[in-house]
Amino acid sequence: MSTDSMPAAAAKHGDAGSVWSDARTLFAMALPIAASQFLYIVNAVVDSVMAGHLGVVSLAAISAGVAFWAPASMVLAGFLYLLTPIVAHHIGAKTEEETGPALAQGLAIGLGGGSLMGLTLWFGAEPVFVSFGVAPEIIPDAVAYVQWVALGFPGCGVFVALRFLIEGFGFPKMVTIVAIFSVVANATLNYGFMYGGFGLPALGAPGCGVATAINFTLIGLIMTGLSLRHPRIRVAWTHLVASPRLRLLEVVRFLRSSSWIAFNLLSDYLVMTVVGLAIAAISAVAAGAHQIAFNVLTAVLVVPIGVSMAATVLVAKAAGARDRNAASRHIGLSLGASVAVCSLIALVLALLPERIALQYTDDPEVIAQAVALLYIALLILPIDAAVISACFLLRGLGDMAGPFFITFVAHWGISLPAGYILSSTALIGAPLGAVGWWYGLGIGLVVGALLAALRMQTVYAKALQAPRDRL
Repeated sequence: MSTDSMPAAAAKHGDAGSVWSDARTLFAMALPIAASQFLYIVNAVVDSVMAGHLGVVSLAAISAGVAFWAPASMVLAGFLYLLTPIVAHHIGAKTEEETGPALAQGLAIGLGGGSLMGLTLWFGAEPVFVSFGVAPEIIPDAVAYVQWVALGFPGCGVFVALRFLIEGFGFPKMVTIVAIFSVVANATLNYGFMYGGFGLPALGAPGCGVATAINFTLIGLIMTGLSLRHPRIRVAWTHLVASPRLRLLEVVRFLRSSSWIAFNLLSDYLVMTVVGLAIAAISAVAAGAHQIAFNVLTAVLVVPIGVSMAATVLVAKAAGARDRNAASRHIGLSLGASVAVCSLIALVLALLPERIALQYTDDPEVIAQAVALLYIALLILPIDAAVISACFLLRGLGDMAGPFFITFVAHWGISLPAGYILSSTALIGAPLGAVGWWYGLGIGLVVGALLAALRMQTVYAKALQAPRDRL
């Protein structure tokens, strides 16, 4: 394979010392990013556990509310993630003065988009819950919860923008520190506003929304302060103040490029929603088993996401400097590490499926079906890791549309049709139920991995020949 297409093994492009140095750099960045991703999951778990102690109605209200606002926050993050490869690219290209305009665009989109989404959530909650037939006794608390969360969305937008700016500069530990603070603050504020602790009013489920709104605002302000004080990251603020530049055309270009990432995240979310609803229609047992397998898969995928987000920064820097050798090493290390680590985790967890299921339920039927789904989830885990890693690396090389089309074709074109055929029809054999839907996901991921490999061949060759301002 020529050096003008997909890179060969990283060792061919650098000595062992370079590879080990790159590996240390990659994992030094990946670990805090993965930790931050995991802590976001912990925050959601804390909300659910604390709501559960208030009763079924409160838990259901928060569950319905999260199902409504979580996609909005996901889309907002998708629109802002472009900041990471842009900033890293400018650092690699030695054009750090351009980080100021990038920061301006990120803050404008974070504040503006967060405010717009907050308004949409505020006024849209009740009509959406009513139209979807949410139980009437749940709606008042669910609406109040969402409306409180909506007030924190501008702060959430600022936090996300500065998070991706900071990670683009290569300092993800700062984000992890703020994420730890967020978990502690969230639990403390929940205790106060949900249960009436510290002399505060006991608001029940809406109190969780109050806590979330305050938490979003706090972490947005903290990230602003940290980025202003950090000697390396402050350069973006310095250039922003020295040469303020926020042109509508540039914001539109930013949104046009980042929209592919936002649509990608939303598409993936909707695919799993469709699969979850289809399995829930089979039986309560199938739904419970699916939730267990999906929770485990989501938790483990934090690892390749962390590695891949770190690699995105390093690859974007290499692309900015047009350093082909460094780019090839980072691509090889990221793909290899993501697949290898997930394969090892899958092998370990494959020895413990029943024990894992028992952590969720003691129902023997749910446990039996969960074990079957867990085996499939662990089988496809390394393939999923490869697709995730390849998509992040493509974004680091400046390809925003490719990952969207890859996952769209894989999931909507392959996974869902294959899952339906295997689960609900006799075209190939007896209907497999929930197992069929998970086999469908696996088939789609295999196709996604092949498409990603082909796309990488083309994008890698072009990215290292592109002008320095390509991103």
